Amino acid sequence: MKKEQGAALVWLLYIMFLFSLLGVSLLKLAVVNLRISGHLVAAEQAQYAAEAGVALAEAVLSSLWQQQSFTEWRYEHAEEPAFSVSISQQEGAFRICAQGEAKHLTQSVEVLASVRPVGEQALYAQKIELAAAEIQGHLNAGEVVFSHGESLIIGDLRTNSLTVEEGGAYNCTGKIMIVTKPYDLKINFADLQEKAFYHGWHVPALVDGLYLVDGLQVGPIYAPALTKIALKVPWEGMIVAAGDVIISEWASGSQVVVIAAGDVILDSAVGFWPGSLFIYSAGRISRSNAALLEINGCLLAPLIQIHNLSISYSDIALLQQQSVVPRELLLADPSFTLEWLELVPRR
Repeated sequence: MKKEQGAALVWLLYIMFLFSLLGVSLLKLAVVNLRISGHLVAAEQAQYAAEAGVALAEAVLSSLWQQQSFTEWRYEHAEEPAFSVSISQQEGAFRICAQGEAKHLTQSVEVLASVRPVGEQALYAQKIELAAAEIQGHLNAGEVVFSHGESLIIGDLRTNSLTVEEGGAYNCTGKIMIVTKPYDLKINFADLQEKAFYHGWHVPALVDGLYLVDGLQVGPIYAPALTKIALKVPWEGMIVAAGDVIISEWASGSQVVVIAAGDVILDSAVGFWPGSLFIYSAGRISRSNAALLEINGCLLAPLIQIHNLSISYSDIALLQQQSVVPRELLLADPSFTLEWLELVPRR
């Protein structure tokens, strides 16, 4: 009997030992899980803090873009959420480096911000009249009129007055909203003429009463009066005209900025024009040809009247010539496209 009681006691002690061991293991596991949870929470807080730094940097990019002498910008936020952020220029873009901190853990984020000087607005005017047009990009005008044919806008439609005439129609894939930044661009052509004279800009030859730009000249180009652009070879540069401009021929891959004191006429232009065409007119940009014209670029003028035109927003030509174009064009309505560069996928 005593042997049986002794054996039972041994088994009881053994079972108690096992339960104690199990309890200690569970306690250690709970502590480890608590620490891991705390670590994950701190890492998440640090990540949010770093992204708060990026958001702050994005908010100041427009003002930094206006500073021609800008080199680098830094900011440190010591209070919770603690973060530091810097912005530097890099090959025509802005590099944002932000670091967040929480409970001695840090998370770093790098973002490349590419500037869109006209805010991805393919058409920007006081008044726009469209007929059977296709716009890939935003449209911004105080007044928009759709006449015959259906027009397609793959982007936002921003206007304070929208009219659809008989026979006209439109389809907008983006938002329809009021204008937040009305068109108010004005270029000082007297300053451009003076700049062209002192820097020796090329003046094209006068042919049949108009100045002919055929792509064989070296830019920038200044034309004193009525100008015709008929490119024979691919050309990159800026053309400033003191009068009206007729654009009739294009060379594939050209990157051209046209700044006209008068009207810009695209009536004789047809086909697909690969490259980038940025046009500013102090008067009117017009096209009434029944044949389709497809371009990549951006049109800015007080009045835009286009028929059978397909345009996809492109600011490549403008950015390539940013050292010589009037500053007003670069500050028309800038926005920024962000590219996140960190290896770990964002939430």
